[in-house]
Amino acid sequence: MMKYAWKAGSRRKGSPQIVGESLERIRKDHGGALKPIHIVAFARPRSSPLHSHFDWNNRSAAEAYRIEQARRLIQCVVTREAGRGGRELKIRAFVSIADGQDYSFRRTADVMSDGDLRAEFLRRALEDVKFWKERYEQYREFAEICASVDRTERKLAAKAK
Repeated sequence: MMKYAWKAGSRRKGSPQIVGESLERIRKDHGGALKPIHIVAFARPRSSPLHSHFDWNNRSAAEAYRIEQARRLIQCVVTREAGRGGRELKIRAFVSIADGQDYSFRRTADVMSDGDLRAEFLRRALEDVKFWKERYEQYREFAEICASVDRTERKLAAKAK
């Protein structure tokens, strides 16, 4: 039997084992492919073990979806800047920064020119890279990248001291 757990940093409640087993059941019922549309259909009945993981109020769910669309919109905007050798660089115009218990987006240029904001941004960026590393480190094709992540983590830790 497969053992399931919540990914580090996730804010899910309830049993990851029940969720994992439910997702596996959905996958098997659909020929091995797990698609979000099938998960929603499975979760729709109140008796479903996945029901509580979704917002079934159409008004609040629609508003939450629009907020997610706004996040995606912000993340798609880049600035164009000249790079080395005259090559054009496209840099995200806004980046997400911890703002108390929440996150807000700030101009990338402002974040990178402020010591505290830059440190927070680099800390979060390193966390993102480490999550990627955890996901793919078992594949030898990514060994060099994973070693580079480890070196970068050590360099940033040394700078922070």
